[in-house]
Amino acid sequence: MELTGGVWPAMFTPLTEERQPDLAMIEQLSEALLAEGAEGIYLLGGAGQGLALRLEHRKQVTQHICQQMAGRLSVIVHVGCLTTEDAIELARHAAGCGADGVSAVPPIYFPSNADVEMEHYRRIAAATQLPFIPYVNTVDIGEPPLPAVEYAKRLMDLPNIAGMKLTTPNLYTIGLLQQYTGPELKIYSGADTVVGFAALCGVHGSIGVTYNYWGKAVRHVWNALHNGDLELVRRFMAVFQVTIDELVRSDSFYQFNRAAVKLRHNVDIGPGRAPYCAVGHSWSDEQVSQMLSTVDRAAGLSGLDQPA
Repeated sequence: MELTGGVWPAMFTPLTEERQPDLAMIEQLSEALLAEGAEGIYLLGGAGQGLALRLEHRKQVTQHICQQMAGRLSVIVHVGCLTTEDAIELARHAAGCGADGVSAVPPIYFPSNADVEMEHYRRIAAATQLPFIPYVNTVDIGEPPLPAVEYAKRLMDLPNIAGMKLTTPNLYTIGLLQQYTGPELKIYSGADTVVGFAALCGVHGSIGVTYNYWGKAVRHVWNALHNGDLELVRRFMAVFQVTIDELVRSDSFYQFNRAAVKLRHNVDIGPGRAPYCAVGHSWSDEQVSQMLSTVDRAAGLSGLDQPA
């Protein structure tokens, strides 16, 4: 299967006040993302709190979204876990649900190296016939454990390898891996903060947290870049980067996400799970609306689209 490019939200997983998957809100959010033009959904990654949920809850969300979106929107399911065996179990479950691809972070917590990482990937990738998309987050783990040319070769030797979610602000790394893997590996930039610049490196698509509410704006800029409007991209990125920097420095990013999705889509993603979602101040509707509209206008859109 050829994975679609473009702008994919790393979809939030709405939870109830008891921190259980809220299937009604999950369905409403995915429908809203589809309606505004998302090219696909990346499910249960960092933004979706996949690693904070029990396996049975991850399976429940995967089954619900795959059934809902079957034939309507591509779904890549993140199956990364502390153990390779749990990741394989989730990968096989995703395949049975009709997912379009599976993705996984490198080994976490325990000491690792390139050989351990690639064996972890190899076993997950070989567990199904689905396209496999490793999720390399250099923001958390540093640069890949090998020089780009060697890392690219090891990736390309994996079974069912189809793409890569590469979350790094380092455009040099993005450019090198893009060149060394060639068109066979579909690289998705995973850092919202460099989306316009990563597109200039030739990435296939972008998967991001803020695309849950700024997806329409980013998609408009993405299309403008591919139509040659580099000046719009430059102006947008100047505003977008400063805005995200303000959110990250606030230490209340999750609380902003919750308020923004509620304003944009009339969906409550819930309180989230600790530790990531446990702290931070609340945001007023006026503050959130102003920030949403600032980015929209920078993209050339009219501002916040209120839910019907």
